[in-house]
Amino acid sequence: MQRIDLNIDFGYARRSERFFAKVRTKIRRVVRNGDENGMKNVTYALIEEKYNFGGDSRISYGIAAYSNAEIDSSATVVVSVHDITSDKERLSKLVKYCNDLHLSTVHLYDVVEDFLV
Repeated sequence: MQRIDLNIDFGYARRSERFFAKVRTKIRRVVRNGDENGMKNVTYALIEEKYNFGGDSRISYGIAAYSNAEIDSSATVVVSVHDITSDKERLSKLVKYCNDLHLSTVHLYDVVEDFLV
């Protein structure tokens, strides 16, 4: 399997539409019809988690990939990345792009890493 490098300097435009345009372009380059395990029906979703530290608490968001979620309603979590950001709106855009562009699960960690840089 060939590794595709997602090296992009996103530091200059973290919250801009240009940032998401670059992410969308990179996702398009790594999209495949399925990963090596044959999972072709993957749906990405935003997950919300509450973390408690003593008397303090915070909410953080992550991404989960579900297999066959649209086919038989018996979705199984294939891969998930927790505690990515507290910015729900920004992460929701990334989840939408992952779904719209049919991102293979093997590339999720790379996409999240670029999102955070």
